Amino acid sequence: MKKVLFVDIGGVCCDNPWTVLSEKLDARFGISSRSTLPVFVRESVDLDIGRTDFRQFYERTIVEMGIPLALEEFIGMHDDSLSLKKDVCALLYEVRKRNRIRLVALSNMPEHTWAVLERRYSMADMFDDSVLSYSYSVIKPDPAIFDIALRKADIGAEEALFVDDRKENVEAAGRIGIQSILFTSPGQLRKDLSMNGLVPFP
Repeated sequence: MKKVLFVDIGGVCCDNPWTVLSEKLDARFGISSRSTLPVFVRESVDLDIGRTDFRQFYERTIVEMGIPLALEEFIGMHDDSLSLKKDVCALLYEVRKRNRIRLVALSNMPEHTWAVLERRYSMADMFDDSVLSYSYSVIKPDPAIFDIALRKADIGAEEALFVDDRKENVEAAGRIGIQSILFTSPGQLRKDLSMNGLVPFP
């Protein structure tokens, strides 16, 4: 029996801000997202584990790429890129409400981003607990973060189900015995949760 549903945030519960931000920069400055997105993804590793802050991230990305955008405006654009996937959140709310299962956020995320989600959407209220990379200085797909999540939830790997939109993260969880779902769409997520007996409702 599954006791905990671990859920990624960026890409599952909300849009990935780096993807959205890259598209905004493309539209505004004509800079292809194919060139900006890989830089954001690369530099977000240190940001997600708390090794750098948003000013340093801005300097390593926007400034280094020569994009004429002030720090304050960049942060504002990032924050505005954090849009909830309301259909997914509603589905997870029903799963949590109707089943005896805990919902735990397990996400690569900087402290600033979590603060914005909490301020705008009361994100913490959606979950029973959270394991966020900035608090533990480790990111998925490192198996250490899954071990931390299991210990914090006080469960075995076989008692957990994990949802993430990144194949490498799903595979990493599977290697330590956590059954996982690769998120591709709300409809697919509903079907996969139903196969695990968590969505008996229409």
